[in-house]
Amino acid sequence: MKKFIFLSLFLFLNVFLSCNKIGSCPDVDPFFKVTGMRSVQQEGYSILSAGDTTYLEDLLVLHDLSADYYSEASSTPLDGGALHALSCVLPGREGAKEGIAELTVITLRDFNATYQAGDTITPALEFASGWGARSFNDFVDHSTFLDNNAQRLLHQYFGFRMKATPQRDFQITEFKTHLRLTNGDTFQCTTFFPVTVRR
Repeated sequence: MKKFIFLSLFLFLNVFLSCNKIGSCPDVDPFFKVTGMRSVQQEGYSILSAGDTTYLEDLLVLHDLSADYYSEASSTPLDGGALHALSCVLPGREGAKEGIAELTVITLRDFNATYQAGDTITPALEFASGWGARSFNDFVDHSTFLDNNAQRLLHQYFGFRMKATPQRDFQITEFKTHLRLTNGDTFQCTTFFPVTVRR
C-alpha cells in the first residue's frame, strides 16, 4: 500500500511540475543562420539514387539548408520536455534573419533545345518552401519566390519542380544551385545523383 501511495504521489508531482513549466517558456531567438546547403532529387518523399527513373511530374529537387540556431531551448524529460516543446516557440522557427538576394539553377545535362548543359534553367522551374517536402504548399515562379523570401528566408527547406518538358523520354537530369543571401553569404551545391526522367 505504501508503494502505491508513493508511486501515486511521485506521478502527481511530476505531472504537476511539468504542467507548471508550460507557462514559462525559455527566451529563444526564433531565427537561424544558414551555414550550408545540399540538394537531392526526390520522387514524392523518397530520395532517388543514381540510375533511378521517375516521371517528370513526380520529380522534386529538394534543398536542405544547414543551420545554426542563434539560441537553443533546453529541456529534459523530467521537467516536462514534451509538453514544453509543444507549447513554446522552437529556435529557428521564424526563418533566417537574411533574405535571398539571388537564386540560380544550372542544368549540368542537356535538357531540351532551349536548356543545354551549363545553361541557367531557373525560368523553367517552380519553387516552394517549408519545413520539409511534406509541408510544401503552392509552387510559384522564380520571381515570386524571390519576392516572398527577399526580406527573410522563411524556411529551412526549399525545392523546385520542372515546368519545361525534356527533349526526349528517359532524359538524365542533374542540377547545380547557387544561393546568395542579403548579407553576402553564398552557397552552392550539386544534386547528389543524376537521375533519369520520363516525360
